[in-house]
Amino acid sequence: MNLVILSGRLATDVQCRLTQKGKTVSNFLLAVPYSFTKDADGKYPTNFFSVTAFDQVADRCRDNLIKGRQVTLRGHLTVDSYKNKNFTNVNGDPVTIRTSNVVADLVEFLGYRKQYSDGKPKEDNEMVSSEVGTPPLEEMELPEDVYDGIPDEEIPF
Repeated sequence: MNLVILSGRLATDVQCRLTQKGKTVSNFLLAVPYSFTKDADGKYPTNFFSVTAFDQVADRCRDNLIKGRQVTLRGHLTVDSYKNKNFTNVNGDPVTIRTSNVVADLVEFLGYRKQYSDGKPKEDNEMVSSEVGTPPLEEMELPEDVYDGIPDEEIPF
């Protein structure tokens, strides 16, 4: 079974285009922290996933998402390959490059839409984006008071 579920923050704005057949395609990069242990710089290690959405999902992403917005998505993983003529193996043949991409079939927008109307979270809302879910994109750190008194190794996830 090929099923991917990710929760994170957009690391880029949504790039949208139309195919020759008129299908909407949206692409963005999703930052997902993969550890609750900080690195030497005091930040949480993060993976970045290329995400593609089609049709109505792509339209909703284009209309509602901006860099920094938190989402949870469900989709599947695709793997593509191509020959890169700029790099050759020991026999002089072009090297095969493999890339992976998440194709999203469901994207849930987290936080309040009005928080992001000017591209920045609003501090006067009931929920501020840094208080729930994934850490802010620029920091990818949890607020200091969330796990006060609990050592990192005792957090079960």
